[in-house]
Amino acid sequence: MVAYQIRELFTSAQDGAAVVVGDWLDRCAMKLWNIALEDADVTATTVTECVDHLLAVTERNIFVERCVRFLSVFTSKTPLDNEPAFAVIEEILQHLTTRLCALDKAVRLKCCQLVSCILAALREGLLLEDSVAESLRQSLIERLQDKVPAIRAETCRALSHLEVSEVESVAEAMTTLLNVDKSKDVRTAVVQSLPLSSAMLPVLLERLRDINPMVRRAVVV
Repeated sequence: MVAYQIRELFTSAQDGAAVVVGDWLDRCAMKLWNIALEDADVTATTVTECVDHLLAVTERNIFVERCVRFLSVFTSKTPLDNEPAFAVIEEILQHLTTRLCALDKAVRLKCCQLVSCILAALREGLLLEDSVAESLRQSLIERLQDKVPAIRAETCRALSHLEVSEVESVAEAMTTLLNVDKSKDVRTAVVQSLPLSSAMLPVLLERLRDINPMVRRAVVV
């Protein structure tokens, strides 16, 4: 019964006529949290099953995009000071971590996009468990070497939202990519994702001499 209710919420989130209503996804997200607070385990299991269905759609799809937005809104409504509730979000991220190395490039790309959306939507003050954050960090850094430029670019965006203790290693990995990657889209993503710190300022300023105007523009925008 609980699993069915969760699947129905994902179906409702795809309703184009309903989504135009400003608070529709908010209401769906709160209904999902009401379920999660009653049964976190079933919620996490069912949501990850729904995520796998999203990943299986390899072509761009408006209904999938609406579900991704729904997951983002759901994450943004995570109750504060409630470990069992936050564990649902962590389990979703752990599940996505295992899919980051999928053979299908479309799955890897969508997985990176989902991770990025969820991390960006995390409420201030909510920090991932060290083991979850570290596993995600390692898997994402591996994706920086992906053969698909779009995946490398999306990985940079995801890493920019990830709070880890070894932030220097993340910045170093992205800086290395910035110096060697031939894709202007990837270099632009790196520039937009690097932290604005005194250590990174010389790296960013150097990109003002990049051969591509899009990258140079990203430095100052």
